[in-house]
Amino acid sequence: MDTTATTPVRAPEPYYRDAAAEQFIDYWMWPGAWREMPADRKAPIADSGTKVRRWKHALFNEPTPLEAFNRLQVPVLYLIGERTTASARGVAKLLVPALTHVEVVELEELGHMAPVTHPDKVNDRIQEFLKRIG
Repeated sequence: MDTTATTPVRAPEPYYRDAAAEQFIDYWMWPGAWREMPADRKAPIADSGTKVRRWKHALFNEPTPLEAFNRLQVPVLYLIGERTTASARGVAKLLVPALTHVEVVELEELGHMAPVTHPDKVNDRIQEFLKRIG
């Protein structure tokens, strides 16, 4: 019996790992970002993909009500990239009003992955904030 047409063919694991990493990076950065990334940076990113399930679980199963963030009595620097995704903006739209001592900084021309793509600009903003709050 020929089962060729009905037997699923599974690609080697690195293919799935790399394909998943490409989808993730291109969503959070920009289409084609994975292809443009230097090869030596791809492997560690692809390896970290195993944690995505845990991130998803934490995001969708977090029991803390949004109102609880209002009780935080500490200064918060909320950085958001001008070119970030709609989903990240949706989180900001909910979280920022719930924080009582929040400073929002939109990073011009940067996306969600700014700490990875432009760490100097992000770190400068954090240092400025920390100096101001003492």
